Amino acid sequence: MEYIEFLREAQNNAITLPYEKMELYKRYTKNFAIEMPPLEDMKSKVDEGGASAAFEYLSRVLGMAPDVILLNGYVMYNSSGIVNEIDPASESSFSDSKLYKNDEDKFAAFANGFSKTILRVRADGRSRVNILIYGGITPRPVQVLVNAADESDLTLNEFYFSEGTGAALMGALNEINTGSNSHIELNSIHCEKEGANVFALLKGVSNGSSSITSNNIYAGGSFIRQRSALDARGLGSRIEINDAALGIKGQSFDIFTNLINSNAETHAHSAMKAVLMGGSMAYMKSLAKIRHGAKKSRSVIMERGLLYDKTSHIDLIPDMSIDESEVKAMHSSSSAPISKDDLFYCSTRGITEENAKFSIAMGFVLETVAKIKDVNVKVFAANLIKERLAGANFNLPKDMNSKDVWMADTSEKAHDIRGDSDDDGI
Repeated sequence: MEYIEFLREAQNNAITLPYEKMELYKRYTKNFAIEMPPLEDMKSKVDEGGASAAFEYLSRVLGMAPDVILLNGYVMYNSSGIVNEIDPASESSFSDSKLYKNDEDKFAAFANGFSKTILRVRADGRSRVNILIYGGITPRPVQVLVNAADESDLTLNEFYFSEGTGAALMGALNEINTGSNSHIELNSIHCEKEGANVFALLKGVSNGSSSITSNNIYAGGSFIRQRSALDARGLGSRIEINDAALGIKGQSFDIFTNLINSNAETHAHSAMKAVLMGGSMAYMKSLAKIRHGAKKSRSVIMERGLLYDKTSHIDLIPDMSIDESEVKAMHSSSSAPISKDDLFYCSTRGITEENAKFSIAMGFVLETVAKIKDVNVKVFAANLIKERLAGANFNLPKDMNSKDVWMADTSEKAHDIRGDSDDDGI
């Protein structure tokens, strides 16, 4: 399909498609209206001061400047040698190579049809890229397309900021294609202020013996809608999605992950965690599919919710479809308030109830943060969560203080504790 035809189809579908096509999940989905951005150039109307402040802030707390800055959907800065802004009209195969098609999701069509900026990350060898995505009033969606060569190792960190108080709609679409024996880690940290509505889309294909890991920290915005779909297509490939949501002041989260084992000896893992307070709510849904022929594959779904008070609500919806017999698969979900027994135990050690609740919630969610391999990003995410929990506000952490955010990834040893010799990462 020619790009101009693809573009017209996307813009039309962004208007006509229903918000959610999957009947199974429609009643659990909360939607917000898509505000079509004006087609005229808005570059001269954006607030560069806010983006400059976010740039300086990230540079200070992370100890390193962002490589790329996107402001209201436009590239304002790019110092990375592997990130390029592309013109899809000049590539005859662009539309056919897209993982997200126009007819599968209203928001994907919106991103395809109204993105002013399309970035391509060409990973070859070991590399790391930090992208600052800053949104104000009516920002355009952005697209980040990753192509990983054989034997490459890429860490892609995306930081989402919004200083605006209006109900701005921020949107980002990520696509990842891997070569053989490549490893991709995508870390998405959402720091938006409370007035922002956010949608994020991720689709990836893990080829050969490669792996894709997506770590998502949702700690900002009024409402976040996330759709992630990873396909372990190559023999022996791995896919993993780790989501952590922290809700305050009536925030809403609609998070849906879709994992597919398409080939033999593949591994798929999804872990969702949410800590909710202040009337916030979350819908967290996971769907895992093991296709016929994917022998000796493993698929694990875990969903956990912790309710900090009685005003919050969570729905956890795990689902699996298995078309092969010689596999290992497991799904589980649980949600509960903070245990009174745990609070009592802490009180016997001289810890106040308020401090005990804070410590339990921090430990609960930091297990997910610990999976981030980039140390600076990990500590930043931990401090962001600490700031949200401690103050129940949308302030950003002033310092990178790792003293009070000790964390460990216990999932790697959990199977040894239970006596299970299989490395399921359960």
